[in-house]
Amino acid sequence: MRKLIVTITALIAFFVLNAQTTFGIHGDVIFSKQKIKANGITITGDDRTSWKAGLISNIPLASQFAFMPQLNLLSKGTKLSFQGVSGESKLTYLELPLNFAYTSNGFFIGLGPVLSYGLSGKEESGGTSTDVKFDGEANPTDDLSHYKAFEFGGDIIAGYKLTNGIFFNAHYNMGFSNIYPGSEGDVKNQYFGFGIGYFFNAASPAK
Repeated sequence: MRKLIVTITALIAFFVLNAQTTFGIHGDVIFSKQKIKANGITITGDDRTSWKAGLISNIPLASQFAFMPQLNLLSKGTKLSFQGVSGESKLTYLELPLNFAYTSNGFFIGLGPVLSYGLSGKEESGGTSTDVKFDGEANPTDDLSHYKAFEFGGDIIAGYKLTNGIFFNAHYNMGFSNIYPGSEGDVKNQYFGFGIGYFFNAASPAK
């Protein structure tokens, strides 16, 4: 996973050096939840209000087509209530969305794959808090919650950029890979959200 991120980062750097690139920062409110399958039961958690912040770049590829990668830090997870017991999962990830966007007159809309890597987390249930470890351990001997670190998903983004560099966006992210390490369960992240950002240089992501 780390080698893949390094390779992709190097490719992005190549494009940045060979194109008129716009770069900026953004902050977002997100509503995250998980879809959980275990023992023949499927549960979709409740939305958990959370956050996402990071860097964004616009790399023109054609007249109205651009590569818009991001590098984000965010908190995924879910709220859950099952058989009278309530709980909450808080999972911190490093995320690399690789969106390709159509741009026109300030508007942009795009989609692309997303690579995520779990950093840390906590799960709370019935008044008990448990640390999360992203090591992929399927048969742990401790009392921690264990998940796979790498997650693959997809992203859809749409927004509008003002001439002063401020932009607004909405997005939806769905995890395709199972982050649960054991064979008896399936856990997938998803979230939607909206936010605001700012591009520092004069070039526009929308032509």
